[in-house]
Amino acid sequence: MINSNFILIELLQDPSFIAWLNGNGTPGDDERWKAWVFEDQGRRLIVKKAQKLINMPFNEKYLEYNDILDELQKLKNQPSYIHLKILNG
Repeated sequence: MINSNFILIELLQDPSFIAWLNGNGTPGDDERWKAWVFEDQGRRLIVKKAQKLINMPFNEKYLEYNDILDELQKLKNQPSYIHLKILNG
């Protein structure tokens, strides 16, 4: 079984996935990602985690996208739940 944190990290680096989550994807993106979720209902949880991360309010006003990915990369080999440290300025 592939670790869901690894899948989440990969998805958050995919511009078409991010656009789809934000409602800015093309019709092709919409079709692709809906089909991807439909193939394995366990992927819904991964999508929900991604949505939470993208919409998470951080203490730093201008937190870099790569900082979020770095935090997730640290979790890649840990259990499938996510703990993010809120970064303080």
